[in-house]
Amino acid sequence: MTRTKHVSREKFKGFRKKAEEDYEGMKSEFEQGRHNTSVILAVHCAISWTDAFTVYKLGKKSSSQSHGEAIVLLKEAKASDEKNKAQACRDFLQLIELKTPAEYEDGILSKKDAKKAMYLCGKIREFFIDEFEKIEE
Repeated sequence: MTRTKHVSREKFKGFRKKAEEDYEGMKSEFEQGRHNTSVILAVHCAISWTDAFTVYKLGKKSSSQSHGEAIVLLKEAKASDEKNKAQACRDFLQLIELKTPAEYEDGILSKKDAKKAMYLCGKIREFFIDEFEKIEE
């Protein structure tokens, strides 16, 4: 069972703002050559976008330490484009695989790893931006 926290739907905007701050930070850290930090911010960007969407759609967000549970919750939330949501979930899973080495292991991720994280994050972000545009129409 996915551990969740109920959140007032109006709070989705705060998660969107965090997502965009993480996105800008990810790009800035990459430009400064801080690849691990760039990857970490890419993951946090995806988490915040997911939280924004599930809070808006379901009134809840994952409260688990496992980011995979956020993806499970995302799958519950209806999207206007379920095919692209499924792809965003797959992209998020790939992104999560980079998180542990970036945050907890002793090695430094490469520029190539950071580029992959930025690419995946960009695709995830694009999906959510499209979804929110449809909601706000």
